[in-house]
Amino acid sequence: MPGATTPRIDALPLHTSPLQRWPGATRHYRALLPILPFAVRQLRIDGFDLVISVHHALAKAARIEPGTKHLCYCLTPMRYAWDAADVYLGRGLRRAVATPLLAGLRRFDRRTAGPKQVTRVVAISEFVRERVRRYWNRDASLVYPPVDVDAFRPDGRAPDDFYLMVAAFVPYKRVDLAIETFASLGRRLVVVGDGPLRAALARRAPAGIELLGRVPESELARLYARCRALVYTQEEDSASPRSRPRRPGAP
Repeated sequence: MPGATTPRIDALPLHTSPLQRWPGATRHYRALLPILPFAVRQLRIDGFDLVISVHHALAKAARIEPGTKHLCYCLTPMRYAWDAADVYLGRGLRRAVATPLLAGLRRFDRRTAGPKQVTRVVAISEFVRERVRRYWNRDASLVYPPVDVDAFRPDGRAPDDFYLMVAAFVPYKRVDLAIETFASLGRRLVVVGDGPLRAALARRAPAGIELLGRVPESELARLYARCRALVYTQEEDSASPRSRPRRPGAP
């Protein structure tokens, strides 16, 4: 999807699956989830000494020439197939109908994480390393994601009177919870990001809640520097297992 990431990525040689030619695929790719495993297996990567996949759903499953070393930098095993299925699908009819699909995705995810497909796994956090061990039965090294500390820093002035949330508008990020909380407090909340839930939340967002969508990196750095605090409502893959908030009723 040109423009969905960065100009630097758009300028690279890009090779897409056959789904790229389907009408509306770049807008409605989430609806194609049942056939995404088939699509990613159509991508063949031959003629390289090393392949590095950056994985949060299916990237590690591309067909790689036998004997090629494959390092998977794992952002997370796919959440919606494993421990976050209820968050994405609920527990009603939709969840029941999706049960066979989720079972198939889990089998596919585990099968394509084996040593024959992935030489080595590197996780972004202790939390993800634990999930890799639990769901893939693999040990992972740990390399934290980089942060541009020169771009994101305080500017030395007193903060402006607003709070900042930066997140995709998907269920587990709990943007709805942040909006409801700040509306009840009468505090100003600025939300940066986009996703399938944004339109619905924007329609009912009260005064004092600003949904900016995507912003340039320079503007995002300014918002970080000027906000009173960063709001973080989700259970995130970059968190340590020891720091995870307990769910109500959890031991």
